Amino acid sequence: MEGHISEKYTNPTENIVENIKAEPTECLGWVIDYISDINLPRITVDREKNRIEVNLINNKDSNEALRLGVLSVAKEIAFSDVIRGGNTKEILDLFSENPDFFNEILRLTGARIISERDPQIAQKIMNSAKYSGSSITEFKSACAEYLATGVFPPTTEAVSSEIAKLPISPKTREHILSALTSEKVSIERKKDYYNRFILPAFERLKDIDRDLGLSAGESFQPSTDDNMENSELSEDQIEQKVAPFFGGYFRENVFDGVDWPNMRVVAGNITSQKILQAEQDDMNKKDISKRYTFSGKNGQSLTGGQLSAPLPARASVLAESISEGIIIRQTDKGIYTIEAKEPTQDISPEYSFEFILSKEYLDWQKMKPTEEETTIPESVIKTFSKESMDFLESLKLSKIIDSAKVGQIARRVQKNIEYVNDSSVGTSLSLAGEKYFTELENTKKGDCDVCNFYALAQIRSLGIPCRMITGFYVKKNSKFPFAPLAGTKHAWLEWWNKDSGVWERIDATPPKKEDEDAKEEKEDEDKSGGLGNQMDITVSEPKTVPDESDDDPWSVPLEQSDLERLKEKINEAVSKSGEISEAERVAKTFQEIYGVTPERWTALQKFVESVSKEKIKKSATVEKKSDSTVSKEWQHIFNLLLVAYRLPNKPNRSMTRQSQGEDLVDPVSAGIDIITGSEDPFGYEKNIRRQKTEKLPIKFSNDFLLDVTASMEAQNNEGKSLLELERRFVVSSLYEGYRLNEKIKQHSADLGSVPSVSNHILSIHGGMQWSEILKNQPMELKDLVKVDDVFKKTTHGAGAMADAIESYLETLKNDTSTIKALKSKEMVKTLTIITDGNLWCSACGKESCSYQLHGPILDRVQKALSETRELGVIINTIGFSDKSSAVTELFKVPNDPFSALVVEDLSSALMAHHGQILRAMDPVIRSAHTKLGSINI
Repeated sequence: MEGHISEKYTNPTENIVENIKAEPTECLGWVIDYISDINLPRITVDREKNRIEVNLINNKDSNEALRLGVLSVAKEIAFSDVIRGGNTKEILDLFSENPDFFNEILRLTGARIISERDPQIAQKIMNSAKYSGSSITEFKSACAEYLATGVFPPTTEAVSSEIAKLPISPKTREHILSALTSEKVSIERKKDYYNRFILPAFERLKDIDRDLGLSAGESFQPSTDDNMENSELSEDQIEQKVAPFFGGYFRENVFDGVDWPNMRVVAGNITSQKILQAEQDDMNKKDISKRYTFSGKNGQSLTGGQLSAPLPARASVLAESISEGIIIRQTDKGIYTIEAKEPTQDISPEYSFEFILSKEYLDWQKMKPTEEETTIPESVIKTFSKESMDFLESLKLSKIIDSAKVGQIARRVQKNIEYVNDSSVGTSLSLAGEKYFTELENTKKGDCDVCNFYALAQIRSLGIPCRMITGFYVKKNSKFPFAPLAGTKHAWLEWWNKDSGVWERIDATPPKKEDEDAKEEKEDEDKSGGLGNQMDITVSEPKTVPDESDDDPWSVPLEQSDLERLKEKINEAVSKSGEISEAERVAKTFQEIYGVTPERWTALQKFVESVSKEKIKKSATVEKKSDSTVSKEWQHIFNLLLVAYRLPNKPNRSMTRQSQGEDLVDPVSAGIDIITGSEDPFGYEKNIRRQKTEKLPIKFSNDFLLDVTASMEAQNNEGKSLLELERRFVVSSLYEGYRLNEKIKQHSADLGSVPSVSNHILSIHGGMQWSEILKNQPMELKDLVKVDDVFKKTTHGAGAMADAIESYLETLKNDTSTIKALKSKEMVKTLTIITDGNLWCSACGKESCSYQLHGPILDRVQKALSETRELGVIINTIGFSDKSSAVTELFKVPNDPFSALVVEDLSSALMAHHGQILRAMDPVIRSAHTKLGSINI
């Protein structure tokens, strides 16, 4: 991986930036304006005027201010989407029970809204968003970014694992996040999905964040051997102590450099200065209500040089409290030492001084890192294992702040390295030379020095300055009322946080596993007061994991006013809607989902299903074994599709109501399933890995050009309306294609490739008029109703067939993806033209209509059809009644018996179209028969 460890770090950007200028911005129907007033809140919302005011105070730049404004607008718009399509009283109850759920739905819905209505600003928001500071906010940010951009960003290992657990419905191929923000999914169903899939991820990531924060907290208990535990420690053995007791990390030495050739840490040149008596004014500013006394009884050794004075990082020595005969110095790295005023002077064995724990960062903590604290050779980085390199690369790409990266490294070391205090392990590592980390990753054993040195190298490989600290880790011992600075030394790390501009602590030593006795001792301490707040005092070093609600880059957290506003909007909806019956609610929701009333659809469904019972003669069936029906033949095609696209076993399922993974009989049942709460209507529990299939077409376009001129009101030889025959034929065929799509979706998890049927439908009317009903899309219920309705609006006059075919051709030419799919055989596209034959004119000497169509129009039709065929579209024409026989001369293609057919009844029309469908799906059907071992195709 690329190293950038030699970069110099500058001071962090101040949080308050003066003189940011930003012009008002129009966004999604709202106006975002910018103000600078320290007395006003961060965001002010004027909902009556659709206006958002963003306070530039505490925003680092105008992009950050714009981000907050856009997210606030999106949240406001999301209010309406969230409460739509459900029982408002139930929504109000859900809101009262769990406002956190609503906040999450609002932020995700807001991200979707931004993407749908303004993709450019969605991209800008993504590019300028803050980096996450914890695993849970990284997960939330990744989910929002997916909804805003369609892809998940690179994330850390733990978050990637949780993202992978989010299901995709094998029935609809819809991601669970899309379902959570869809207007078609009820709020109750969203709550169910949220509880089943999102909340568990939050809980697991919260545990990880807790682990990440522990290694930077005072209460972290590393697995460091301590003489206080492993052997009896008498008070006379303790030469230095702190009273009253204060536990945690006591710094004694700083190793700011690394001797990389020999793989060991070293101390650089460190300067120090004497602690002087502070001015009285400065003392008054300090919080000295809590003083601690550092005392020792080894003062006589001062005649030979310095003594260390291990102290917590935030310790400030009070100069006026220093014992007579000694002086205290503090290094530029914050380490305290004790010296004799006169080296030859006899020093009393006992000495003491007082210190306080500062609430402010000390000067040494804000000192910029040196090159010695930053560098790491590329050759050392390359000794990491591939797994480690991949891990570090994921951190490098992940949108998380440095504190989260450092925490992730420490946690991984703690998980992968077993703590041992064994000299033989240290010897084997030292003998490994430049392969030190290779050896460590093989043995996976080491003490605190080894674990933290390993973490130091990884932290520096990301360009983050880091150094090793040694000293004492002090825990409460019931024998002593003070902190004994004795026992085994400990090692940990300090790293440079460029965001806050200070050095912060992290400890990669594996934590100590508590046995039952330790747990009981801890419980006793908690009951008796134990360490109390002293182990977790407010002046300890800052947490590396920020509060996730303040660190969400894709959300403006709900304020109390927002919660009240949402309650108000829901209550308004309740008062307006009044009480409605369950049947009314089902009907309302069905219409919102499908765009048609259930009554209208039920009537149309009965109509098309009556057509599905029409006979198909043996010669036109798939198997050619016996007569069949339209419905059975489409079911047969469906079964063959499943075989061709590698379903493990040939299914033989009846068409039943969709729930628990069965087939879909009709959308009304599916809608009722959703509304009434049947379990898993979208199939998110089912998730089967796909297998690759052989190259077969996966897109089938079943297109129609309909003749709905008044001449179609004529009757055939049996006295039946040609228009009604056409209606039954076309609507039935489209319905079966729609149902085929729905059934394929339900089995998509079992398929290596998922085929689909789309439609392009135009109609020609009298008076040289034509219209486009559906353009290159899968059929929906509302589209089927539109097609059915068009047969009720016939018009007298000549039909505009030439215009309609030319329009179809132009659409095709402009659709590069379809042209490409046709050329690559990924798509098969058929066009069925319906006519009654009333097309000819006197100019060509054939059957003439009374509207005197002329030769140039016929030439246009022929040319458009020829170009359409050249692009790969299979065209067939069906003429109703023997009067349309002349149509064969215009539309027929040599050696293609399906190119132009004349039919007299519905059954013949259905058979003709079914033959066209079988021809289009021939590669798939042949593949299925081959796999089934069939001979007769």
